[in-house]
Amino acid sequence: MVRLILAVGCVCLMINVVNHIAVADDAKPDRKPTTKLLVPAYFYPAGEGLKTWNRLIDSHAPEDRIEIVAIANINSGNVGTTIDSNYADVIGRAAKKGLTVIAYITSDYANAHGVASLETAKGNVTNWFKLYPQLHGVFIDEQTSDGAAIALYYEPLRKHIRSINPKALVIGNPGNNCVEDYLVKRPDGPVMDVVIIHENNETKVPYANAVPAAWMSNYSSDRFAMLVHTSATFGKQLRLARNRGAGYVFVTDAVGPPPDTIHPWGKLPAYWEDELQMIGAFNDNR
Repeated sequence: MVRLILAVGCVCLMINVVNHIAVADDAKPDRKPTTKLLVPAYFYPAGEGLKTWNRLIDSHAPEDRIEIVAIANINSGNVGTTIDSNYADVIGRAAKKGLTVIAYITSDYANAHGVASLETAKGNVTNWFKLYPQLHGVFIDEQTSDGAAIALYYEPLRKHIRSINPKALVIGNPGNNCVEDYLVKRPDGPVMDVVIIHENNETKVPYANAVPAAWMSNYSSDRFAMLVHTSATFGKQLRLARNRGAGYVFVTDAVGPPPDTIHPWGKLPAYWEDELQMIGAFNDNR
């Protein structure tokens, strides 16, 4: 009887040790989170633009650890009140594929130039979701970097978005480091789920020269994004973004913005397939 009790005790001890090892392994601090592609899909879905949208949708492959968030842009966010059947088609097909599509609006740096009042921005959000209900969120371009306009502009805008879609992904684009207040937890959620801490021309403002704010280390990588254009290569930037804790990335060789001949977000890069493979490899080796 004593032997049986000892044997059972040994087995239990071994199980506890194995379980402890398994838990410890799952909690490795060096395990990297998933890196996703955040693609400004500013190509109209007809002709060559439709081919590009189809290619983008086909590229979304969670089974291969490749996940894409696409930003749809109609008339710089002034979407109007009439459905565009071409956009309805690609947004619907993307949603069925599991690809996240979010709607572009501008905030004009909290209406600094008088083209995006809070009511205008709210109206554009309302119209986007009314016309294209499969959307998963909103991309707020031209976000201010300081916190002066949060209470009067960005927080009410965020609340309006969430009143329409409580699960909406809200990404803000200051294009550089911003104040922490945009990400701070609030009773109804942060003002921005994600902020783009770098959007620039690689030949003029290399991503390697960008210095992340010290407070960013307090947050997980799925709160930050980087967008790089006019870059002949992509590997260095993607590796650096991953090491710096940017969970959403996109690098393209397209040049811009205007008056250059090609808008940087008007096509997929020539090295698109290779960029996809690198993202998949990142996520396979987390």
